[in-house]
Amino acid sequence: MTNMGTSETPPHPLTPRQDLLDAQMVAVLRRGGTRSSLRVVVDEFADYARLQGIPAESALGIVRSVAQQAGPEMAARGDSAVGDSVGDRMAMMVRWFKVRYHRAD
Repeated sequence: MTNMGTSETPPHPLTPRQDLLDAQMVAVLRRGGTRSSLRVVVDEFADYARLQGIPAESALGIVRSVAQQAGPEMAARGDSAVGDSVGDRMAMMVRWFKVRYHRAD
């Protein structure tokens, strides 16, 4: 599994589309966006990763890294509702990603 938050290099250079999706996930998390708005971006990323042939575990590492990037801003806001903590949001993102990536077309 590739963790984008370490000194390891990504297996493939970021495409403009992946860079945009990563930025959108971070933005939704940082601003405390709704779960539905976050899920739309996670689903788009899962579709993209699958289309590009990025292995599921590598793509999940990217999802986790994105959530960790937004973690400090999320934690600073405090937990106002169930499911708003960094850990809760990351768990939801991972679950949504797996469902979307492994769906049967």
